[in-house]
Amino acid sequence: MTGRRRYQVGRVRGGRAAGITLDEDVMAARSDILAAMTSWAAIVVKERGLPQPPPRGCAELARFLGGHAEWLAGRPVARSIAEKADALASVVRRALQSDQSVRVDLGSCGHRGCDRTVSAVIGEGGAPVRCAAGHVLRPAEWLKRVGKATQ
Repeated sequence: MTGRRRYQVGRVRGGRAAGITLDEDVMAARSDILAAMTSWAAIVVKERGLPQPPPRGCAELARFLGGHAEWLAGRPVARSIAEKADALASVVRRALQSDQSVRVDLGSCGHRGCDRTVSAVIGEGGAPVRCAAGHVLRPAEWLKRVGKATQ
């Protein structure tokens, strides 16, 4: 649930910020999952006449619901539970795949006749450093630019 790593280019003074940073999309998805699991557990408790629901934690609710999965599958509410679980899985996938990349402008292109800005997209797993016109810079070229930008 903690936010994914943010990248920085440049000189950094001081240490990291204290505490943790939470990813809001993931936290919202977790909250929705917990609410759904709690309501499903309430159905089990009520319809099976159980004395009390399990503790309201994801792991405890998952174990509880897993223990009653066969019974739940035979209930009229099973289709609704399956549809909700599928929708929640989609929400989680979207939250985990949200764009965490950062674009860093490194200066002018340097190719003859090109006045575009060279940019690196950090966090895209191997995307080349290029200008808006499409000129790709070799690592040695863009490392020189980063050195100039941080001095």
